[in-house]
Amino acid sequence: MAARQAMVDEQLAARDIRDAAVLAAMRSVPREAFVPPDLTESAYDDGPLPIGAGQTISQPYVVAFMIAAAAPKAGDRALEIGTGSGYSAAVLASIVKEVYTVERIAVLAESAASRVAGLGHQNVHVRCGDGTLGWPEHAPYDVIIVTAGGPRVPPALLVQLAVGGRLVMPVGGDRFFQRLVRCSRQADGRVVRETMETVAFVPLIGAEGWPEPGRDQPILRRSSPDRKEMTMAPTSRPLPPSIVQEFGHVLNEARGQLLRAVATTEAELHTIEEREIGAPLEDAGRVVLQGILARLDDREQAEFDDIEAGLERLRSGFFGVCERCHGEIPMPRLRALPSARRCLACQSIQEEAR
Repeated sequence: MAARQAMVDEQLAARDIRDAAVLAAMRSVPREAFVPPDLTESAYDDGPLPIGAGQTISQPYVVAFMIAAAAPKAGDRALEIGTGSGYSAAVLASIVKEVYTVERIAVLAESAASRVAGLGHQNVHVRCGDGTLGWPEHAPYDVIIVTAGGPRVPPALLVQLAVGGRLVMPVGGDRFFQRLVRCSRQADGRVVRETMETVAFVPLIGAEGWPEPGRDQPILRRSSPDRKEMTMAPTSRPLPPSIVQEFGHVLNEARGQLLRAVATTEAELHTIEEREIGAPLEDAGRVVLQGILARLDDREQAEFDDIEAGLERLRSGFFGVCERCHGEIPMPRLRALPSARRCLACQSIQEEAR
């Protein structure tokens, strides 16, 4: 009990977990009952622990942060995806009216159901199945918490989110590196999404998550024969100086957005490397690092693709065809410019550009 109280005081309250109901629940649930017997002494350590079947029980702070972010209330109906050991479900059950939790690994689902029942949580209902599809029979839910990282928020879960409900989930472009997001359904049916903490969760496997291991591509994709370099590809036809000057600020802003995006990703890399992985990097740290590098590659490529697509739209939107030589001529919208209506190839002036 003393270790549990110290965990609440030093790991949660000291890190700005302020929700009184969450702190009380974390103080009441015996975490040592949810870890393997040989790890009982480490139950209240400030970090995740293995629970078997390649899964983990999350760090106490992460459990508390996610539940607090979902803002559970006494009369709420909650859905949890990724039962694991059952610890998070037990914490939730100490706050809300009913908890429905789905676990895809049968042995974990069975042991979690037995464990939470043995601790007296009669309001926890465990099901073995594909968590990415939710548990529609008991929807809608006021709270949905997903304890594994997916490439996106599963649409099936958003459908099961009640008006006024909150969904909290790790989302990221690779299996081992995510950002926590919170989705809230508004009274008009819209879903508002917020991005929160950087986290590293096990993958969310299922029809609307990641495919089964071995059926997808490796996360490290830095070398690819058809991958573009980090430079702008030459344009098929150069923009005339007047248009470059007129729209130069647009290109500069796009370039600035790209640099800010890359800088943000590099900052995340350094933060995780310094605070969570340490030096030298351990094997688990290298997996996370590979995911970060892959994400950096994908972001750079997407940003450059967007800029190139924008340039192509700019060219096609501002040029017509010269009737005399079939060269390019600025479209009517640019007639205020000095070169308007003049063919860029033969320099002839024309009444209309088509």
